[in-house]
Amino acid sequence: MLNSVKTKFIFFSTLFIVLSVGIPTLFLINQLDENFNERSLLMLNATLDILDHSIDHEMKLGYKKDIQTMISEVSSNEAIDHVRIMNDEGFITYSSQLNEIGKHINLVSPHHIHFNLQKLNHRHIDLFSESNIYSAIEPIFNKPECRTCHDDEKVIAYLDVDTDLTKAEVKFQTGSLHILFLAAVIILIMLGGLYLIFNQLINKPLNKFLFAFTDVGQGKLDTQLNIKNEGEIGTLAKNFNLMVKQLRQSKDEIDELHFKQLMHADRLTTIGEMTSQLAHEINNHTGIILSRADYIQLEAAVDPNLSKIKDDLDVISNQIEKVSTVTRHILRHSKLNSVEFKNIDLKKISKNAINTLQPVLKKKDINIITDYTDDSTIIFGDAYQLEQVFVNLINNASDSIIKKGEVKISINKDNGKIKIIVTDNGGGITPELLDQIFHPFFTTKEGDKGTGLGLYIIKNIIEHHKGSIKCESLVGRGTKFIILLKGVDD
Repeated sequence: MLNSVKTKFIFFSTLFIVLSVGIPTLFLINQLDENFNERSLLMLNATLDILDHSIDHEMKLGYKKDIQTMISEVSSNEAIDHVRIMNDEGFITYSSQLNEIGKHINLVSPHHIHFNLQKLNHRHIDLFSESNIYSAIEPIFNKPECRTCHDDEKVIAYLDVDTDLTKAEVKFQTGSLHILFLAAVIILIMLGGLYLIFNQLINKPLNKFLFAFTDVGQGKLDTQLNIKNEGEIGTLAKNFNLMVKQLRQSKDEIDELHFKQLMHADRLTTIGEMTSQLAHEINNHTGIILSRADYIQLEAAVDPNLSKIKDDLDVISNQIEKVSTVTRHILRHSKLNSVEFKNIDLKKISKNAINTLQPVLKKKDINIITDYTDDSTIIFGDAYQLEQVFVNLINNASDSIIKKGEVKISINKDNGKIKIIVTDNGGGITPELLDQIFHPFFTTKEGDKGTGLGLYIIKNIIEHHKGSIKCESLVGRGTKFIILLKGVDD
């Protein structure tokens, strides 16, 4: 519901403003209303006290006829609406409205008295909520000095007084409504003002940023924000434009590098195809040479004249066999094999890789040392992919050795996993480059010697086999690659 900044701002701003304005307003109105009620009760009680005293005085003097005059005078006050005196049966004997005299209270004012009048023994005050007017009724008790006329009656009559709103009180009630209306207007004005400020200073620039980021995400790197602002928004816009410019420059550089790498990869593919064809042709010729040499060796075994060249024929056959072995490895390595996971022996895979690179290693006078501690080095994997891992690691090691060095390959078990360690005593890798060696197209080799894909491919192959690879290196001391793979026994 409150996902966007705009909806959150509107919700919390409304809540804050309503609480900050509404609570004090309601408190003020409630306080004024209490003051009004206290003042009305005070006036009503004072009126009743005056009437009690006046009626008592007139009755003692025997001036019953002056009671009506007194009631009329009291009711002339704008704060008094009605003054009545009624007997215990509810019939009105005196009233500020002469037409009510002699009539029953329920007839002239239905529901005015909602209790048994004869059981009333104290002053009772009601508030009519619909009109906010107070009504009070109390019994006029038979005092000792009045018993000569009223015998032993406990209550002589009942005095009923109803208040009315004065002009000041009407204005007060209207003022309370005005306060509520004013509070509502203030809330609306504050909300509208804050929304306009938010929309102009925050929401519009934010939407521009969102649209701009969407365009950049879609590859539109010519996107620029035209926000002229000296504050934080302007700084963000400048940094965004600078970021997009740098991204565009980086993309151009990457595209250029990628194009060069693709061209180089295409050349390597062509060379690979040519090498495969050449290896095939060489195999054809070496096959003929080898068959002829075998035939001459058979003849030399029975012909004394040829026996003197038998040793030379053995050397020739041996060398031709080595040439055939090299070409077979090249042909096997140049094929695009399908991925096939099965149980394979890592020792055998590493030996095949060593045999493939043996001519190159021999030429550079690099010695291969193998350390196969455990007999069981079987894993579930693809033989071709893992042979490529060994070939690439050995080839990288040989490239780091200028001439005459050694590469050590160790395969053993470590905590239930098979650990492969390939170590060389080459030039090593600087610490600042160590974190980048597994990135695609990253290479430290000079010129067109490397594509920068070897270690990237190795890492992907190892991860495809649910394994891990890491590199440790010291400049001038050499490099060590450590690979952990899950054995078939795990």
